[in-house]
Amino acid sequence: MWTIASGSPSDSVFFAFNQLYRNTKPDLVISGINPGNNLGQAVNHSGSVNAALTALEFGVPAIAVSMQTSSAWREGTAVATKSSAGYVVDLVRRLEEKSQHGVLMPSNVGLNVNYPVLAGPVDPATGKPGSALPPKGVRSTALDTNVALDLTYKAGQPGTYTIGLTPNDQPAPAGTDTRAIQDGFVSLTPLEADCDVDGSTEGWLHRIL
Repeated sequence: MWTIASGSPSDSVFFAFNQLYRNTKPDLVISGINPGNNLGQAVNHSGSVNAALTALEFGVPAIAVSMQTSSAWREGTAVATKSSAGYVVDLVRRLEEKSQHGVLMPSNVGLNVNYPVLAGPVDPATGKPGSALPPKGVRSTALDTNVALDLTYKAGQPGTYTIGLTPNDQPAPAGTDTRAIQDGFVSLTPLEADCDVDGSTEGWLHRIL
């Protein structure tokens, strides 16, 4: 007898390892496909990404997958779902082919995948695109450090506020996940579970102790 309770995506992964995979581990955890990009600083607040990071805590490779959404073509995300899923299947296949001794990815490293939705030709009958074009390619990227979404709060009834999200449409720096999506490419960004820093930052910290 199962009881459904509310929880976050990372809760579901933690539950799976705590209750369903006590004696064994899966080969891979895929979180998503999530509608709406998880780019740059947004990964800190992403349920999909943090579900993948939870799997890494258990020593299991993980991939978070998100898809672009557009206010001009809201149906586009659903139209491109099949092709994005096909891309993920192909990505896992390539990871298997390149694996070292059966290990899909380096220890404590996961992937944050963002898939662009590119509108195809407009259907005269509906006035909207009838298909989604394939991505222009794939880019290995770093997290964009700029703010991707501008947040605003509008006061409503006493004690209540409505949040508003406005995308930052300024061109992002080259090499970042946001720029890859802006250019129509799939973005592959490695994420480290331990959130560690490099040697130069450690040196700075020791100098101020």
